[in-house]
Amino acid sequence: MRRSSSVPGLSPRAVKTNRSNSVCAGSSGSRIRVVVRKRPLTNKELASSSADIISLRNGPEGSSLTVHEPKCKVDMTAYTELHHFSFDEVFDEASSNASVYEGSAAPLISRLFNGQSSTCFAYGATGAGKTHTMMGNESEPGLYILAARSVFIQLSNPKNAGLELRVSCYEIYGGKVFDLLHGRRCLPVREDGRRRVNVVGLKERQVDGLEAFKALLAEAAEARVTAATGAHADSSRSHAILQLSLRRP
Repeated sequence: MRRSSSVPGLSPRAVKTNRSNSVCAGSSGSRIRVVVRKRPLTNKELASSSADIISLRNGPEGSSLTVHEPKCKVDMTAYTELHHFSFDEVFDEASSNASVYEGSAAPLISRLFNGQSSTCFAYGATGAGKTHTMMGNESEPGLYILAARSVFIQLSNPKNAGLELRVSCYEIYGGKVFDLLHGRRCLPVREDGRRRVNVVGLKERQVDGLEAFKALLAEAAEARVTAATGAHADSSRSHAILQLSLRRP
């Protein structure tokens, strides 16, 4: 699973999402699936009486988002211009991380156990809610935790005996790659003979349970937080990638 963009922590929301967006590749019926999660108005927006100009629609004919843009004519007459966008699915501001997970990343887990690769990444402006969607909190787990939980449930199935979960996490900042689970070590990026891009020296850790996964995720998030308070306070300039791999010892 991949998360791209700002956090103090790790983060996805094209989950592609803006007011929050998520992109999930490899879902059933299509190689690419795009869902949008609308965020609620911020306290600042509420205090200034800002209007909610986004409406969502889910129905048999599909899912869509409409932006109601306030405009003025030359004679200063006010009117609203409507902009319509279609997506695979849209989630309103009251939606939970669990519902977003089920509608985006959950279908990708079975592909892992079929030996296939999938990617889920979140895209959105700073403050769009990517960190909340991907990381969540104690009361509402994010997509990372929900995905790991699904993986461990399937690993408990006897037919998957012998498989183990390996995790790696790195950050891209300023054209460089840093291993977040091994002291922010700077790693080279190379293209192999098959024209596949590889992060050379990226370390994987074997994880044997959900609590161990949470601890590892917190360690990687802390590495980003430390960097944000030092080298780059504007974390939206960096991208964090979490990789889950199934391997046999």
